[in-house]
Amino acid sequence: MVWGALTEPGSPVRIYMNTIEYKKIMPKTVTLRLDDATYAFFRDCAQADNRTLSNMIETAAKRHLESAYIDAEEQHGIVRDASLMRRIRAGTRDAKARRGRMIG
Repeated sequence: MVWGALTEPGSPVRIYMNTIEYKKIMPKTVTLRLDDATYAFFRDCAQADNRTLSNMIETAAKRHLESAYIDAEEQHGIVRDASLMRRIRAGTRDAKARRGRMIG
């Protein structure tokens, strides 16, 4: 929670920040081991995109994870859709029984 109070009109605002929420917004430091080729790849991509190396790695990781996983709201929407769930279960059974054909 962030809140402030004016002592007199025109005086500066004093802002007090709850330390728990303050820690939530602080960036975390992570140690990452990369081989030389991977490091050079990330470094070159970062320079080409005018980013810091850490920002490039963070952005690439987020994009990958966001495309690979669905969020809780989307998951709930899928589970609530009875017709879709029936088709998913039928597709799973067919795949386990090796029925159907590979597309692509």
